[in-house]
Amino acid sequence: KEEGGGTLQPASSAAPNPVAIGALKERLKDSEGIVKKHAVDGLIQLAMEGGSVTQDEISIIKTFIDGMNDLDPLVVTACSKALARLSEEEGAVANAFSWMVDSRLNVRKEAVDALGLARKGNLVARAMLIKKLDDIDPPVRAAAVCGLSKIALDGDEEVADILIKAMEDPATAVRLQAIDGVERMVSVERCPFIVKGCEAMIWK
Repeated sequence: KEEGGGTLQPASSAAPNPVAIGALKERLKDSEGIVKKHAVDGLIQLAMEGGSVTQDEISIIKTFIDGMNDLDPLVVTACSKALARLSEEEGAVANAFSWMVDSRLNVRKEAVDALGLARKGNLVARAMLIKKLDDIDPPVRAAAVCGLSKIALDGDEEVADILIKAMEDPATAVRLQAIDGVERMVSVERCPFIVKGCEAMIWK
């Protein structure tokens, strides 16, 4: 298992204050972009209190991902920078978060491809790739499936389940990537429950 910031780790005993998190999330509904931007900054501080990001901060990460769809560019920029910071990645992976909601298919696909280069188990990249499985364009969804299979830790049952479900995607490219992803992610010995799931799909 890879260690380092942004990597999937057990929940800690010093979880961020849920009351403070809730209050700051409410301010993301404010009518003023500058107020929402400051709320994002506050959530970053809470998420980073314990050092590396753990499962305790998943709700904050998802809040930033949802914030990428805000109508105010100031908020979108703040959320993309927050995700890059929490991921503790550099270069193309860190820059990818800024392009996740671009209107151009090829730009979004290239950004999703970059997230597939993140450290194995990176919690922030993992959450964003899961979100991009809902993208309207098949090439982006296929890239997200591929990326997830690359960065998932051995025995990640949630990702395994996602790959199996992706085998039913209406787009052929996505289904093919899902099959390749299962092969890439695990072996029969390490993760027999995936094999069982695949068999169920084959004989459905």
